[in-house]
Formats: sequence, structure tokens, C-alpha cells
Amino acid sequence: METELARISMPMEEMLDPQNLYHFKSREEFQASTPNFDWDNYFVAIGAPAFDSLNVASPDYFVALDKIIQSVDLSTIKDYLRWKVITNSAPLLSDDLVTEDFNFFNNFLYGQETQKPRWRRVQSKLSNHLEMAVGRLYVEKYCPYEAKEHAQELVENMSLALGERIKHLDWMSEETKAKALNKLACMNMKIGYPDKWMDYSELEVTPDSYFQNVHRAIRFENAIDMAKIGTLVDRDEWDLSPQTVNGNYRPEKNQITLTAAVLQPPFFNLDADDAVNYGAIGQAIAHEMTHGFDNSGRMYDENGNLNNWWTEDDDAKFTERAGQFVKLFDEFELFGYHVSGERTLDENIADLGGLNVAWDAYQMTDEAKAGKPIDGFTPAQRFFISYATVWRCLIRNEALELQMVEDLHAPHEARVNRTLGSMPHFYEAFDIPEGSKMFIDPEERAAIW
Repeated sequence: METELARISMPMEEMLDPQNLYHFKSREEFQASTPNFDWDNYFVAIGAPAFDSLNVASPDYFVALDKIIQSVDLSTIKDYLRWKVITNSAPLLSDDLVTEDFNFFNNFLYGQETQKPRWRRVQSKLSNHLEMAVGRLYVEKYCPYEAKEHAQELVENMSLALGERIKHLDWMSEETKAKALNKLACMNMKIGYPDKWMDYSELEVTPDSYFQNVHRAIRFENAIDMAKIGTLVDRDEWDLSPQTVNGNYRPEKNQITLTAAVLQPPFFNLDADDAVNYGAIGQAIAHEMTHGFDNSGRMYDENGNLNNWWTEDDDAKFTERAGQFVKLFDEFELFGYHVSGERTLDENIADLGGLNVAWDAYQMTDEAKAGKPIDGFTPAQRFFISYATVWRCLIRNEALELQMVEDLHAPHEARVNRTLGSMPHFYEAFDIPEGSKMFIDPEERAAIW
């Protein structure tokens, strides 16, 4: 059953094109396309309010699903649904089920040899389901206001540098440049933590059952999501918790978020020189900004609506340059697998674009202009070393192999070597000669932003 569902699913590469995921239909049209599934009953069950229309991300999937429902034995469908309940619940239950779940999903798939202790697993669930309550405690203890203030200054510098790069592009028309600059100016920047914290007073938590507490939290979160249907977009809402080491760009909101947990080494250090911070947190900020102009993010306008604001000629030029990214990363190989340049395209564009923007912003600082070495390294060298340091990691071969075939991100080694190999300033900083391991012929290097 699960294999059949996988076969009818849209390939990941096709899902990266937002045009493939936008199919606005009336409720009646959607129901007519899947006569063997009672959607009215389903929407009541999940607590959805009344609505007339919806976006069906993958219509072909639901049509095929409807045929599977009709052709597969009812007992098989029941077994599959029971299995989904069991496998999703296993990490919350007794040791035998927890261990069996770990043996497959963590050990077999990712090569993890030892399970995290119970307190860490519970702590992770707590952070996931009471994310803003935990986040508030985290911020009070670990994120001084000075860190957020300095990060906001870096955001302003990255925005200025990206704007200047857009203005001076030699391949983009003035008409498209004006719209790109407007989108950048309208980008909503969320740094550190929210000004207003979420209210959890309606969530019931009791000492009797870990399993029930998690499911009450899931129902609580679902009710919040259902209440959003038919309302205006809340542009003040945070979708990342402060204690999560992450950042993202939401194209449908034209919004970047950088969490408080990122405002620590190796990404950020209040006591470090500018080269270190610009090469790490600066690149991370600019990376998220550049997602607004990557292969999929560029299809959304300044308000977050799916709306093509590109001229036909500029669109063709972007596509040609994006093709060079695909080729460059397709050639990177580990464990007999080649990176999918198409699947990782958005992240690769954002990596190089973000590094270019961070470099330009760093050149505006007094430190970069002075050019004084620290610990035997020039400011330029420290900038690039800081970027590479961010991607240091320990990863098991099984996990890396799985990443090569399913992740939207290239492996860390490729994110460093392929990205730096397309930056002329990197060659100058370390005097990289032709023929060295990281050397990429100039005509083979990628460049968009």
C-alpha cells in the first residue's frame, strides 16, 4: 500500500516548481474528482470551518488515490491505517516499541548506533509542542538583547549589499531590477524571537500519560491551524521556535526568520571580529534573503503571491544561469552517488548568492578596509574560513548516503567546495592555483546574484 502511494506521488524535483503545486478548485470540483473519498466527513473530523474553495497541490495524486481506494481490499486499507497509527505512536510508547522504531528509522536508515536517553527525547518533544513557551525561557537565559540588536544591524547591511548587487547586475533589465528591489524592500525580517509570545493556557497537560499529553498538544496545534482558514495572513506569526538552530525564507509571506539559537558560535559571536561574523551569520542572513530570488522563490511577488514579475528575456537569462548551478553540482560525487543539481538548486543558489552578498557587506566595514591580519590570517581568509567552519559536521555514511538521494541540500562538503570554487575572491584570498583540488575553470563557475 505504501509503495503504491509513493509511486503516485509527485517527484520531489517537480514539487520545487510552485506552479506545479497551485491548482485552485471549488470544494465541489475536488469532491467530484475523488468520488470514493468523503471529503465532507474528513473536513468535519479534523475540525475545519466552513469553506468554499481550496488549493489542491497535486490533483493527479488524489485522482490516483481514489482509484487505489476502489481497487485495494478494505482489509488492506484498514491494516495500513492501523500501521500508520502504530508507527507514528511508537516513539511515545513502551520500551519494546520505542526500541523497534529506533532500530529501523534511526539505526538502519541513518546508522545511529545509540539511542538518545529518554530525557533528551522527551525534552525534544516538549520543545516541539510547547515551542514558544520553551523559547521564552531559552531567550531569557541565552539570548541577550545586544545579540539581537547586532544581528539586526547585520540584516540591514545584508539588505543594502543585496540591493547594490541587484542594481549592478549586467544580465537583468532595469524593469525587472526595479521589481526585485521593491520585493527586497518589502521583505519582512524576523530576528531572534517574537515580541509577543504564544498563549498555551488552553492546552491541558497532566501527569498521567506522556502519549495523551503529546496528542492533546497535536489537537491544540490543529485547532489553531483550522482557525486560520478564511482569515487574513498573520505576518507577525513565527514559524520557527527561538531555541531551534535554523533560519528560513517563506515565499508566500516574503519573510525571513533567523532564530535566537543561531545567534551563538559558530554562526555568531559578539566578541569576534567582523570577518568571522560576516562569513557565518552574515552569509546565513543573506542566504535566506537570496531565497526570495532563487529558482522557486523568484516566482512570488513582494506580497507573497504567486505572480510572475519577470520579463520573458530576464526569465530566460536566469534559467540559463541556473543551469550552470545544476551542472556544477551534478558533477559532485560521494559513495557512487552524484548530487542532484536540480533538486538542490534553490539551496545552492542561496549559498553562493548569500556568500557574495555577505562579502560585499563585509567590504563596507572599517576592519575589511584596514586589512590587518589576525592570528596569521588576513581578513579575507578569516571570512572564508568562518563560512567553511559553519558546515563542519560529523555524519555517518548511512545518513550521508540517504541525504544524497533525498535531501534538498547538497552535502556539506559540496556546499563549501562548490560554492567557494565559484567565488573569484576566494582564489585571491588563498592564492589558489589552476589544477588544485578546489579549482574550477572560470567558464564552469556558477553566478546569478
